[in-house]
Amino acid sequence: MAKRICPTSRSDALAESGTHQDKDDGMNETQPRALTEHEVAQRLSLSALRAWRLKRKGPRYVRFGRAVRYLVADVERYVDACGVDVAREQRPVSD
Repeated sequence: MAKRICPTSRSDALAESGTHQDKDDGMNETQPRALTEHEVAQRLSLSALRAWRLKRKGPRYVRFGRAVRYLVADVERYVDACGVDVAREQRPVSD
């Protein structure tokens, strides 16, 4: 009876099982990273993110059951929308 040796790496295990690593099964697509409320608050140096959400302010968010998550693209879009163009904000000074 031949002694079976455990594979030393994942690639060895896949080769032994007949599974090909490069085969596209449709599950290899990358999903956008979802940030927690705490992570977004740290990125934006905010402590009022939850209060903003309750007032329907702030970046767009998604819910997974009770979990609230923010997509990076939505946070970046919100930050861009909050940008102030200084040239447009200057008002004429009255003497």
